[in-house]
Amino acid sequence: MSNRRQSQRTIGPSALEAVPEEPPLSHTPRDPVELLPLPPTNTLTADQIRGAVCLWDPTEAPLTPETAVDLHPRRDQVCWFPRACTHHTARQAYRTLLDHAPGCAPCTRDAGTCDTGRALRRLMREGRHPADGSEPPA
Repeated sequence: MSNRRQSQRTIGPSALEAVPEEPPLSHTPRDPVELLPLPPTNTLTADQIRGAVCLWDPTEAPLTPETAVDLHPRRDQVCWFPRACTHHTARQAYRTLLDHAPGCAPCTRDAGTCDTGRALRRLMREGRHPADGSEPPA
């Protein structure tokens, strides 16, 4: 009889449950710039670290409140304040989306259902159509 009880045991629910394909909305950053990978601070100029020029292109004109995208203060080895122009933020969002989408089940089925993908596409659109009405650099 004890053999019969053992054979009637079921596999625990954790083995049968489906693994979630995408983290719940609460795990998706509220601000899509938090999704963008940033270069290490030891590769940046002082102006890039303090947010005076674009994080991804320090040769551009200095950023202004109207032209800058705030990438939020960070604390690595130092406290720093990255900012970027809308054009390069959009370009980085595109690269991040290309890295994200192939491994994301919702993106491969229907891109509109993935919160991360939607956030990155919004950043891309903002770079093509800056809020200040200026044209993005070519």
